[in-house]
Amino acid sequence: MNTVKWRARPPSGLYFVVLAVAILISFYGASTTTWYYEIVFLMFPTWVVLGLYWLIRLSLAARSEWAAVRRHSLRWALAPLLFVSMVGALAVDGPLWVRFTLSEPSMQAYAKAIAAGVPPGPGCRMLGLYYVCHSERVEGGALLVVKDIGMMDRMGFAWLPGGRAPSDDGYDNDYTQFTGPWWGWEGWDGL
Repeated sequence: MNTVKWRARPPSGLYFVVLAVAILISFYGASTTTWYYEIVFLMFPTWVVLGLYWLIRLSLAARSEWAAVRRHSLRWALAPLLFVSMVGALAVDGPLWVRFTLSEPSMQAYAKAIAAGVPPGPGCRMLGLYYVCHSERVEGGALLVVKDIGMMDRMGFAWLPGGRAPSDDGYDNDYTQFTGPWWGWEGWDGL
């Protein structure tokens, strides 16, 4: 009898902690102009395992004691609601907009200085919530290369108040209009 009651209970608090961590990692991986593919490849199996665990547990609970499942229906619904909310936030680039909005004032002040000819200085620096390890003056503005958790340093932001991407002849750089004077930058050959 105790086995049936255990199975009929919704996922434990530990499950929701793992779920929250998975959501935060997913948001972090989507908080730059180009998603971290390394994080996507890590998170896909994590989401599959979390989803299968939830489905198997719900199936066992429903087969053994449907009344208990109905009694805890809000808690059973919490995991799918969190997942759908996360997918919705990712679909509208929510993590990127939040992180960028919080970082824009310091990034813009720094980009203006670089564009004006101030040498960037050695080392990396935090500009808002982005860790910038390389910056340079480019045609029409400044380039800020983001380096997060040691994974990639081939993406970042270009501050181009003139409204057009630089002509990077001979380089494999890709500029995408982001918002206002900001462009997303992705390079493949390194700097």
